[in-house]
Amino acid sequence: MPTVNDSLLDQILKDEFEVADIPVEAIPALMIKLAGVQANLQSQLLTAGPEVDNLLNAEAVAGWFGVKEDYVRELGRRGEIPTVQIGKYVRFERSAVHDWIEQHRDKPFHSDHKKRENRKR
Repeated sequence: MPTVNDSLLDQILKDEFEVADIPVEAIPALMIKLAGVQANLQSQLLTAGPEVDNLLNAEAVAGWFGVKEDYVRELGRRGEIPTVQIGKYVRFERSAVHDWIEQHRDKPFHSDHKKRENRKR
């Protein structure tokens, strides 16, 4: 796989619509590097101080986890990740999401959700 040089990243940062000029063979390596950048930025947001919005919707949490929104909602319904109810809206506290990640960092997470899906088959 070709390596990604900083000029490709600079090119994207200057104008995200200039990606058509990037050689096709460089795209897979670039996407991997961008995924790493995204993960680092999300981690920064996760550990940011109180000046950053503290409540997240299921879509944001799902993006961090790389899973479907429905799965995050299911974790919230079961109380595995604490939620905050604001009227009809359900939100996740940034610190609770961070704690959940830390608890599951070194061990696989097997939920009832998977067991139910397997029983349906």
